[in-house]
Amino acid sequence: MTLHFYSPAAYRFVRNKFCLALPSPRTLSGWYSSVNAEPGYIGESFEVLCAIVVVESEKGESVSGCLIIDDMSIKSHLSADSDNLPLAKEACVLMLVLMKKHFKIPLSYFLISFFPSSERAALERASLCKLYDIGVVCASTFDGTYSTVSMGEQLVAKLLVEDPVTHFNHPRDSSKKTCVVLDACHMVKLIRNCLGEKVLQNKNGSIIDWNFVE
Repeated sequence: MTLHFYSPAAYRFVRNKFCLALPSPRTLSGWYSSVNAEPGYIGESFEVLCAIVVVESEKGESVSGCLIIDDMSIKSHLSADSDNLPLAKEACVLMLVLMKKHFKIPLSYFLISFFPSSERAALERASLCKLYDIGVVCASTFDGTYSTVSMGEQLVAKLLVEDPVTHFNHPRDSSKKTCVVLDACHMVKLIRNCLGEKVLQNKNGSIIDWNFVE
């Protein structure tokens, strides 16, 4: 499945070289479709993580990573069996990136129209607890948009102040701290957009223009 995911052509080449010993691509597509893709937590992802925790614990190693939360814009579509809920405009996606391995896996997604920071923070706490219960220790990573910074404040992490607080008590174990990391790529993009689209002023009232940056 991994080989076919990266290159169907390479998979066909290897399959032919080994006299069709590998399953057909149609069989692989059936394996792909066995994953439950309904909104919410993805059970298969947590099963994979549990297996990784078991393997690493046998080696005396812990499993740690970054829990990333981000919103993705989606095209609104009304299904025939829909209820009276408002149409979703975005998908709130949570993904885990392991620190010691080149491995990342989606944990859940939720279709949203309006997602207040208090509910977003509750989702973050619940996700941290689910990961903690299977033996995965996480930092919390998100971009610097208003919604996610407000979520950080709900988690008691003050990021946009002169003396920032970059951690909060773990929701499952208050004796442990969960670090908050603003995603560097997102922050650079926000700074670039801010300088390119707005006229800013420094503390002395002088204009900071993109031409000066160039």
